Amino acid sequence: MEEDIKQLITENILEFLGSDYGKGFLTGIKIAVEIIAKQIPTPSEEDIGHDS
Repeated sequence: MEEDIKQLITENILEFLGSDYGKGFLTGIKIAVEIIAKQIPTPSEEDIGHDS
């Protein structure tokens, strides 16, 4: 019974990710991660800032 539920959930998630809505959702996450990454200064960016 539990395995059937897990299988059903897995299939639904894969179907969702394969749909247009799912693709948009993943793209949104990707963009959010990129924005967050830009907010965090890397050591090299800090060094460039101090040189000028």
